[in-house]
Amino acid sequence: MPYFILYLLLFLVYYIFGLTIGWSWRIIRWLVILIVSVSWWIFKTAGIWLLCGIAFCGGYMWSYLRNKWQQFHPNNP
Repeated sequence: MPYFILYLLLFLVYYIFGLTIGWSWRIIRWLVILIVSVSWWIFKTAGIWLLCGIAFCGGYMWSYLRNKWQQFHPNNP
């Protein structure tokens, strides 16, 4: 009889552990799908303007940092 209770408790522990893993997987999968969907919608909506803005900001930052680097290191060709 005690073995039956032990097996029942073991079964319940593994069952709850399996449910926890299953629900965690579903929540993580749902969050990833949500993030990808929202980012794809933003990209579709903004489109080429978003890419141009990112390129412009990147170029501006690169120019600014290069200018500052040359001010602090004037002997660097």
